[in-house]
Amino acid sequence: MIPWTQDTTSNQLVYETDIKSIISTKCAGCHPNGGGPGDYSITSNVKEVMDNGKFEDRVLIRKNMPTGGLPQNELDKIQKWFDQGAKFQ
Repeated sequence: MIPWTQDTTSNQLVYETDIKSIISTKCAGCHPNGGGPGDYSITSNVKEVMDNGKFEDRVLIRKNMPTGGLPQNELDKIQKWFDQGAKFQ
């Protein structure tokens, strides 16, 4: 009999599969290619904003972006992703 084991890798959040859709629908509209501060339509630009702390400050700490805020389940998902090291791949 093989003992049951929990698959811990499935709990790891990754930008492309877990976070990108939130950024695309809630952030990229005001931060499009060539417009607004930052271009959230390009992953490398999102990574830069994540790395410099601006995204965490505005979205998770001050909660003043995006305008109108995010639902708690999306905030929780982004916070968990940050807690896990904000992996992009």
